[in-house]
Amino acid sequence: MLIGESRGFTLFDTDGHKLTSAAEWSVSSSYHATITQGDEPILTVKNEGTFKVIAKIGKRTAEATVKVYSGDKLPIGAARWTVAPVPGSRGRGISKTVQAGP
Repeated sequence: MLIGESRGFTLFDTDGHKLTSAAEWSVSSSYHATITQGDEPILTVKNEGTFKVIAKIGKRTAEATVKVYSGDKLPIGAARWTVAPVPGSRGRGISKTVQAGP
């Protein structure tokens, strides 16, 4: 992401059920970003660096690592987003990386 950008986050279980509004959302560094609570949490990044977005329901957590760049566009080859396989998903996990282009 770029400094000043905002993005919505959504949380699903391994069966595809949407759990977004049930989660407690946080970021590992308030210096880097803020996130709202609710049906569509909005992440707004403030400073360059790397931090985690954390969604928690009961004792379970899910995390996403976010890297923030300065400037007006992502460096070529930077990952726009990556999803790793979900542990315990009985082979239904996904792995995907989308890179920034020129």
